[in-house]
This record gives sequence, C-alpha cells and structure tokens, in this order.
Amino acid sequence: MLKAEKVKTEKTIEHTYCDICGKECATTLSIEDEDNYNYGPDGYRYKEYHYDICSECIKQYLFPFIKKTTGKKPRVTLDEY
Repeated sequence: MLKAEKVKTEKTIEHTYCDICGKECATTLSIEDEDNYNYGPDGYRYKEYHYDICSECIKQYLFPFIKKTTGKKPRVTLDEY
C-alpha cells in the first residue's frame, strides 16, 4: 500500500548586491592573483579578488575614477542584430 507523505522543501536563492550602492546586481569584477600555482595532481593554490558592482555604479564611480587617474576612456563596442 502506498502512503502519501507531505515533504517540506526548502530553496536557497542567492542574490548579489552592489558593494557601492547596495542594489541587487549581476556584475562581478574579478582579478586573478598572479601568484597562483598548480601542484599537478596534488592540487593547486588559486586566489582571486572580487567586487560586486552594478553597471550604474561602474558608470558613475569607476569610469570617472579611471579617467581622472589615468586619462583613459573605456573601450566601447556596439552590437546590433
């Protein structure tokens, strides 16, 4: 005889929030450490630095900072379909 049983399920939903403004975002800036090392079959050491920054804060804070400190403008690409 089959017996129905109620099962409680739980979902974990991860959200990423901008480190500057606190709004939910999908952009992560990552920089890999130059000192990473592969030990072969015994493993590896890997280090990255991450910032979660929304596109608005990149435009409002990061682009002007880079332009002011280096004089460089961002490379712009345009795709159309």
